[in-house]
Amino acid sequence: EAVSNVIDNAINYVTIPKTHATSTSTTTITSTYTTTSSTTIQKHNPNPRIRITIQSNDNNNNNNKRNNNNNNNNKSNNSLYPPGVTVRIEDNGPGIPHHEVEAIFTRGYRGERTKHVSYGSGVGLDISKAMIQRMGGLLNVVDTQDDSYDGFAIEIILFRNPKF
Repeated sequence: EAVSNVIDNAINYVTIPKTHATSTSTTTITSTYTTTSSTTIQKHNPNPRIRITIQSNDNNNNNNKRNNNNNNNNKSNNSLYPPGVTVRIEDNGPGIPHHEVEAIFTRGYRGERTKHVSYGSGVGLDISKAMIQRMGGLLNVVDTQDDSYDGFAIEIILFRNPKF
């Protein structure tokens, strides 16, 4: 339930452009008439993308060790965690300003960039984080791994033998 809610958020918000509106307007005034040119508003992300990766946190997994050693772009070091799995969800949507990152987990909070252009009540991430924590896991906002998914990234980390 918690994972599907986080994915649903990514699907809803990735279509929002990085800026709410891009507008251009020019006015030409002559002695006999006034002409106002058109305004162009970007309503959707022209190329929405979401990437979901699932990676083992198992320190005994040789493939995971090899991938972590060879992948310098990996900003999440999953080998530091006890055995389990990390689900990483990234998109190229509008992202979240740094000053709002902690607030998105507060019940009822809606981000400034999205609250006027998308539906919701602001309880989804709060509930998701609570559910994952009750299972002994973590839900964290993280840096995106590359420029093609430069919007928002979140990790859900679940452990094989959680400590409650």
